[in-house]
Amino acid sequence: MKFDAILEYQQADLKLRKVYEEIDKSELGKSLERARNEFNNAKSRVADSEKAAEALVNMVNNAERLYADGVKAYEEIAAKLDGAESEDERANCIARLETIRKKLSEIEKKLGEVKPRAEKTIKEYRAGQETGKRMRVEYGKAKEALEQLKKEKEPIIEQYKKTLAALKTSIDPALMEQYNALKAEGKPIAIVEAIIPDKGNSAVYCRGCGIELPQKLKSELLESGQCRCEKCRRIIITRK
Repeated sequence: MKFDAILEYQQADLKLRKVYEEIDKSELGKSLERARNEFNNAKSRVADSEKAAEALVNMVNNAERLYADGVKAYEEIAAKLDGAESEDERANCIARLETIRKKLSEIEKKLGEVKPRAEKTIKEYRAGQETGKRMRVEYGKAKEALEQLKKEKEPIIEQYKKTLAALKTSIDPALMEQYNALKAEGKPIAIVEAIIPDKGNSAVYCRGCGIELPQKLKSELLESGQCRCEKCRRIIITRK
């Protein structure tokens, strides 16, 4: 019959896709994806903690430089205070010393806050590394097991591929192109047989979505043996 080959092709194609889905949706596949995601998350944690550590080091270096400059300025002004010749000069030195003292206290406070932040950053870094190592091992095990599953399924996959290749030579290229286009759109069942009730009922329905075909499509179907559903766009055929 005209459409026997394409229907057999579709059936074999569905079975092949089912095998691929069994592999992709297996617990091994899920474990592999989970390990990959957790590894990437751990990698991001390590990278973020490294950036945070770099920022802390820069902050500490800058604070220590400012502190050293402040101490030097304090000592220089203190020396001037000892040799001040007037009350105004003395008062000015004291005011400047107080300002520097406050700045030095602020720097000391900021440096004191660095320690808990540094400890947290180190903790995040170590946790990210440990998780990354663990997930790398789990990923390797899951990948190895998944490869074994694929190897076990390989004979049946190859058999379906051979069947598809043999059937394709008997299928009209234009029909094959339509089938592949519908499959790419996410319609695993691209070709359906029309539902033609008993002789007392002249209506014809799409088996894919159940819509009743308008007279134009019904006439096209009965004349050529095929048409396209105006709702689900599947290829409707009849072998009567």
